[in-house]
Amino acid sequence: MSRPLSRRSLLPLSAAALGIGLLPSGVVLADDAPLKVLASAVPHAEILAFIQRKLAPDLKLKIIEITGELRVNDLTLAGDVDANFFQHKPYLETDEATLKTTFAITATVHIEPLGVYSRKIKSLDAVPNLA
Repeated sequence: MSRPLSRRSLLPLSAAALGIGLLPSGVVLADDAPLKVLASAVPHAEILAFIQRKLAPDLKLKIIEITGELRVNDLTLAGDVDANFFQHKPYLETDEATLKTTFAITATVHIEPLGVYSRKIKSLDAVPNLA
């Protein structure tokens, strides 16, 4: 079952570069319905809350924080939520193959900063390929 998704609802999302991971194909929201988004608590739900509070206060967004192992793409595909914001493209592609579906990517998710520490390896050049 589809719900109408208006341009008015999507433009603030895009303009603010929310990076909501995906929407299932055919999602349509009514103008008065909030966009229900599953997001990992930190930092994704925090990013969405900031955007809603500071950049797009008129945006009707219901942020549902997730922790632990959930089959978020299954929930999105089933229509329990409208979108999700938590995954990178390789994860999404694996789930699409498993679920035999394709999701509409509205924006890509940022890459988390990564710290690399070692007592043995003194530079990134010394890290073996495919390590």
